[in-house]
Amino acid sequence: SESFRAALRECATLARERSVAVESLLPEDGPEVMADSGQLTQVLRNLLENAIKYGPEDSTVTVSNRPGSAGVTICVEDMGPGVPEAERQRVFERFYRVDRPRMKGEGGTGLGLAIAKHIVERHGGRIWGEQAQGRMSGAAVCFSLPEAQ
Repeated sequence: SESFRAALRECATLARERSVAVESLLPEDGPEVMADSGQLTQVLRNLLENAIKYGPEDSTVTVSNRPGSAGVTICVEDMGPGVPEAERQRVFERFYRVDRPRMKGEGGTGLGLAIAKHIVERHGGRIWGEQAQGRMSGAAVCFSLPEAQ
């Protein structure tokens, strides 16, 4: 989608610096969602930035569309340490950060996921974290939005 390409452009420098490949598994003519494209870009950028930052260098981040649920579900998965199950809801709170030195000297503000949650919920969707599947061994952050009619 256009929003994904825009988000990817905004994260390109960070991905290059960390040698992280971002792989889109989104269908070219994927389903349209009911969302402001600028705000959808911000949600995707925030999720991509986290995945690029917290995954190891020289790894891959994937963005995929999960069929079969109500609306359209997009997941961003990484190969990082993941998020402990007990903290998967808390990471969406403002300023909350998983308390371990995941990155030497470079953390975020703790606002990216809170902003993403706010935008998704304002558009009638939901956002959650889970364990990534298969070769993507780290965190998966997924959100669903109503499909455009």
